Amino acid sequence: MAENKYLASSLSVRADQERLALMEQTFDQTTIRHLEALGVASGWICLEVGAGYGSITCWLENRVGPKGKVVATDLRPELHRKVGNTVEIRKHDILKDDIEKDHYDLVHCRTLLQHLSSPELALSHMAEATKPGGWLMIEELDNCMLPVSDYHSPSVDMIYKNIHNFLEVARSKGTLDPEFGRRVRPLLEQLQFEEIGNEGFTRILRGGEPWLKSQSLLMGVWRNLVSGESAEETKMRAFCDEAERLLDDPSFYCLMPAFFTAWGRKPLKWVAPEKQQVDDSRK
Repeated sequence: MAENKYLASSLSVRADQERLALMEQTFDQTTIRHLEALGVASGWICLEVGAGYGSITCWLENRVGPKGKVVATDLRPELHRKVGNTVEIRKHDILKDDIEKDHYDLVHCRTLLQHLSSPELALSHMAEATKPGGWLMIEELDNCMLPVSDYHSPSVDMIYKNIHNFLEVARSKGTLDPEFGRRVRPLLEQLQFEEIGNEGFTRILRGGEPWLKSQSLLMGVWRNLVSGESAEETKMRAFCDEAERLLDDPSFYCLMPAFFTAWGRKPLKWVAPEKQQVDDSRK
């Protein structure tokens, strides 16, 4: 059975809430703009997968109103902020737990699939949960825009080189796919959804800004990934100490990983691609 290997699972509830709140400050404006464009409206039934601290759950709650409903799922539902009566917070593993089929006007997840051992399986479950004519929207990070080095600044050069080393360690341990964002469009196309669109962005960041502060909070997690005694691992742990200082320094600038959003509408007559293949093989 496929398993979730959440990178930040070792953080306390309070520390992870702080990290997630910083991520909300970074991404909410973009997420909400796309949700508004999809037409989320009063009476909609929405599923927020991997809801985290819950800012998007709360936005959806206000948007769908008392005639709608929002189901917010997470492996750690204790992270979620308080919500109203139209929200159900559910402890749920999208890889293996049942979810209602053909039920939701909107299914959404953000920076979730890149952490899963079987993102295709998770996405197929989300597709099945989307009602015919409903929308599926996924958002993921990709380090494709992150340079390997920067000869203009020794400190930035050091950050980039070590980040790439850590990302490869995370990939090898199965806790993160650092290049997942580029897959969001083809994954929706493989589901044979309609009206597919996508968009991505990156930013020049300054030390102390929300995204870099969120990454500073992860330094303890990165240290745990290199717990051995080799010279390279010792060097990478020392980097974490220096990175914590730089990520909070207003004189430090660097690029943010690219953030990609993709969306698609479920056809009124939709058959899961794997079921289509079985049917075709019988013809």
